Amino acid sequence: MTINHSRVVGNSAPDDTKGNKGAGGGILNINFSAPGSPIPDSGVLIIDDSRISRNSTSAKGGGILNNIPSQLPASLTINRSHVTENTAHSGGGIFNAGGPVSLRFTAVRHNHPDNCQPIGSVAHRVLPALSAFAGEPVRVSPAASGSP
Repeated sequence: MTINHSRVVGNSAPDDTKGNKGAGGGILNINFSAPGSPIPDSGVLIIDDSRISRNSTSAKGGGILNNIPSQLPASLTINRSHVTENTAHSGGGIFNAGGPVSLRFTAVRHNHPDNCQPIGSVAHRVLPALSAFAGEPVRVSPAASGSP
């Protein structure tokens, strides 16, 4: 799926009536693919020229949750976009629970309590791209807590 020139703003993923925690306040990218699946490209998300901001959840991925445990890896690519001012228990901006995450010319900042979790799950995939692009390919700013 591709999200192009869009705003994902002010959404929430609250706990359900059974007490299960909400996740992926703005976007939840899950890979449901299986051999012979009717959804062969499930879990492949590209976000271009968009803003994901002021979304919230009580668990992981205030802005974006990339995958959930027990699923095949999901792929997330974000180009020329902003992931800002989202809130979650962990991974206020992006929580990567499995799969490659690629950020190009994208700002991930001012999320609470942190920008990307688990630590290194987004940033280590980003660093090799720094030499591949001229200019300012990625900005992942530390949150107030100092975590990436």
